[in-house]
Amino acid sequence: MQQAEEILDTQAIADLKTAGGDALVRKVARLFLAAVTSGLQDLRWQLANGNGEAAAFRAHALRSNFASMGAMRAVPICEVLEEAAAHGDLPAAQKQMAAMEIQAAQALAEAQRLARQ
Repeated sequence: MQQAEEILDTQAIADLKTAGGDALVRKVARLFLAAVTSGLQDLRWQLANGNGEAAAFRAHALRSNFASMGAMRAVPICEVLEEAAAHGDLPAAQKQMAAMEIQAAQALAEAQRLARQ
């Protein structure tokens, strides 16, 4: 079970390590870094340009990225952002974006550490 202070679920990382060793953990961490960095950039752009449908799509993709790496604190934020954007409530989506940026920064920092191991 994930503890409150965990940024990435340690069991998810342990499962990766069991499946493919440190090399797999590094590879998955690098893929996560690329996908989330790109996804956040696109999501910011879509929200800034008023494209709720595309923002909802990107938030959904990011939710999957965060979940697959065990960054579970970001998942509900993505869900709320996705829902708000899909319904055209861009101010609410922007508010969630601010919360997501905090969680994403923490998850990205931890993934960078894993990618270097």
